Amino acid sequence: MEAAICSLLHLPLYALPDLGGDDAWLENLNWFLYPKNLFYLEVSPDDPMAEAAFRMGDTWHIIAGTSPRGGKHAVVGRNGRMVHDPHPPDGTGHGLVDIDKFGFLVSRLV
Repeated sequence: MEAAICSLLHLPLYALPDLGGDDAWLENLNWFLYPKNLFYLEVSPDDPMAEAAFRMGDTWHIIAGTSPRGGKHAVVGRNGRMVHDPHPPDGTGHGLVDIDKFGFLVSRLV
């Protein structure tokens, strides 16, 4: 997840602190994004909001699901399709075998 977020933000991987485990990662990510006036929002693939977002132009996002290696994994998506798998670091990853969530970086108005 960290590498996919950094890819969307054009940041080096070391710029994002460790997000922690299952209970803490979302809150930690949103605290990291807060000074950037962003927050992270996930929707299920069958949520009509995801399809609406993809119809609104060039929408870059996270796709989270299960890796062919097993376990949770996240890749960079564009309009609902994977465009970059940051694992391994050379970019030759194998994507996802299923999709659990689409994740969006959303602008906060200040």
